[in-house]
Amino acid sequence: MRRKKFQTALLKKRTTRQFVKSILRVCLIGIFILLVGYVFVNGVLGIGQFIGSRIYDTFLPQKEDEKLIRDTSGIIKRLLQETSTQDGVWGVYVYSVSDRTVYGLNEQRSFTAASVNKIPILLFFLTEVDKGTLSKETVYILQKNDIQDYGTGTLRYKMPGSTYTAWELARFMMTYSDNTASFVLANMLGREKMQQFLNEQGYSMTMIQENITTPSDTGRMLSDIYIGKYGGFVKREALLMMKDPEKEDRLPVLLPKDVTVLHKDGTQVGVIHDAGIVLFPKRPYVVVILSEEVRDEEKATHFIQVLSKIIFEFESS
Repeated sequence: MRRKKFQTALLKKRTTRQFVKSILRVCLIGIFILLVGYVFVNGVLGIGQFIGSRIYDTFLPQKEDEKLIRDTSGIIKRLLQETSTQDGVWGVYVYSVSDRTVYGLNEQRSFTAASVNKIPILLFFLTEVDKGTLSKETVYILQKNDIQDYGTGTLRYKMPGSTYTAWELARFMMTYSDNTASFVLANMLGREKMQQFLNEQGYSMTMIQENITTPSDTGRMLSDIYIGKYGGFVKREALLMMKDPEKEDRLPVLLPKDVTVLHKDGTQVGVIHDAGIVLFPKRPYVVVILSEEVRDEEKATHFIQVLSKIIFEFESS
C-alpha cells in the first residue's frame, strides 16, 4: 500500500515537472520568435527607409531651405538698363511666391503713393471686419466735408446725406479708386490706429497721412495677403476687390490673356504706379512698379506695360 502511494506521488512530481518544462519551452520558443521577428522587421524597415530616402532625395523636390536661389542678376541688370532710358525715378519690387525669390530696383525708396495707398486701407479694413471690431454693414451718411473733389471716383458727385455701408465704400475705393470712399473709410477706421497697425506689421515706411510708401512695403503687403498671413477671409475678399478694377491699362496689358492680374494702380501729377499679384499658374508672383517725376504720363503708362512683360517672361521661364 505504501509502495503504491509512493509511486503515485512520484508520478505526480514527474508530471508536474514535465508540465513546467513544457511551459518554459513554449515561453522560450515564443521569446525567440519575437526576437527574430523584431530583428527582421526593423531590418526590413531600416532598408525600406534607406531606399525611400534615396528615392525622395533623387526624384522629389527638396525642402524649402535647401532650394537653390534663382540667379536674378540678369533681370536686375535688365531693369536697370530699361529704366535708365526713361525720365523720372523708378522703383520695382518682385516676390515669387513659389520659391520666395525677391528682387527689384529702388525697393526701399519712398515714393508718393497716390492711390496705391488704398491697399493698406483695404488690408486694415478687412482685418478689422474679420476681428468683429467693425461691421461691414455699418452705415455711413455722407457729409459735405467728406467730398474729395479731385481725381477718380463717383461719390464726389453724390449729394450729402447719401448713405453707404462700410463694405460699399471699400468696393468703391478699390473698383473705381474712389478718393471720397477712401477718405471716409480711413476716417472710420482711424488714421492713427491704422498707422500703428502698419508699423506693427512691418510696413513702417508706408505713411497713410503723408501718402508715401515703398515698393518693398507695398509688395510685402500683397504677398502677406496672398500667402494667407491674415487668414482666409482677408485673402479671399482682398483678392476679389482687386479683381476687376475700372482701369486695366498697365500691368496686365502685354501679358497673355489667360493670365489673371489682381492689382491697384495709382496716378498723380508726375506719378504713375501699378501694384498687383500675377496669378501665373506655375509661379504666381507679386509685382510693384512705382515712379515719380515722370514728364510724359502716357509714355510712363506704356513703360509699366513693358516692364511687366519683361518680368513675366523671367518668371515664366
